Amino acid sequence: MELAKPGLPEWKRVCMETYVKCQEEDWLGHCYDCFRYCEGQKGEWPRNKCRRQQGDT
Repeated sequence: MELAKPGLPEWKRVCMETYVKCQEEDWLGHCYDCFRYCEGQKGEWPRNKCRRQQGDT
């Protein structure tokens, strides 16, 4: 629902969309911590801390 809000900055959408993928695809790392980092960096996801499991495409 949050993604549907008008006027949401693009960087915030990137963080939210990546967080959802992290949760749904059971990525390595702490998704919520990485989401908060992404918010603080305005759209830069910490790929060294939260990423797809090896072998995922």
